[in-house]
Amino acid sequence: MQENESLLEELIVAIPNERGSLRNLCESLSKASINLLGFSLDVPGEIGFIRLIVDKIVLTKKILLESDLKFNSNYLLAVSISHEPGGFFSLTKIYDEIGENIDYCYHLISMYDECAVVCFQSKNQLKMYNAMIKKGFKVLNSQKIQLDL
Repeated sequence: MQENESLLEELIVAIPNERGSLRNLCESLSKASINLLGFSLDVPGEIGFIRLIVDKIVLTKKILLESDLKFNSNYLLAVSISHEPGGFFSLTKIYDEIGENIDYCYHLISMYDECAVVCFQSKNQLKMYNAMIKKGFKVLNSQKIQLDL
């Protein structure tokens, strides 16, 4: 498994916890026609963190740099699961079977095969990747969910 081939890049952006900061970020992305495919927001204090999965990662990084926003990249496993009761359970069951934990996860807007798409981070991504493949899950990379690296 090579990082950029089998994992999905996520951007973690630090934004001030003050009026207009989130709106300004979203406006900049909107003006550049960047689609938010998935995100989560955590505002523990004076600085908030928004995790972004976008359709145009290179352009998004450029906008963040031009906006003087600090950000980091992280790589997640993106897995297609059935969009029905028990779909997410089938994924969590594998974690338990191999003794791993999910550090965090979130759902993407489904653009692949009319299934739900779950992105997640764990301490041992390679172990999880191999377990997902062995159990027949579709591990999605950026090309499979139509992202522009």
